[in-house]
Amino acid sequence: MRNDVKEFVLNCQKCQQMKDTCSKPAGLLLPLPIPSAIFEDISMDFVTILPPSYGCTVILVIIDRLSKYDHFIALPTTFTSHKIAEAEINQLQGTQLAKSSSYHPQSEGQTEALNKYLEMYLRCSAADTPFRWFHLLPWAKFWYNTSYQHSSKLTPFEVVYGRPTPIIARYIMDDNTLPAMADSLIQDRQGRH
Repeated sequence: MRNDVKEFVLNCQKCQQMKDTCSKPAGLLLPLPIPSAIFEDISMDFVTILPPSYGCTVILVIIDRLSKYDHFIALPTTFTSHKIAEAEINQLQGTQLAKSSSYHPQSEGQTEALNKYLEMYLRCSAADTPFRWFHLLPWAKFWYNTSYQHSSKLTPFEVVYGRPTPIIARYIMDDNTLPAMADSLIQDRQGRH
């Protein structure tokens, strides 16, 4: 089966065009201390230079370092630090910022890896209609938060909520229960996922 999957991926045009190759990280990775509680230690980064989608061209990626639970927030190109967080609120809460340099996974490889997966998900899902990435963010969040993590042997959803991931039922077309627009959106969702 492994050989069949490998051959399928090697012959999949979308996989070859959209997905990055996995290689060993450059440089020495310095592990950060392991947090002792969920949402005690979060990491934030930006995915930038995206095609405009409903006035947004940036995604703020927030990830809890312990559970790996994420949040994706679409932002306009002209976002400011005041729109992201108020420095006074951070000080009052005792928040300590640990800044890292761009494109240096040595300091926070987890966020860089999530950015890579998010970009790949959006490229594959919105390849034909790149301006629709804004509508795909909730699905990207659901996909990642319900993906099995080898480090915890659970999904981020299970770590945070303490229960199995909810299952999204497949939609069965019914002739009169939904407006045509809703019916079309649901069919589109099922076609992409």
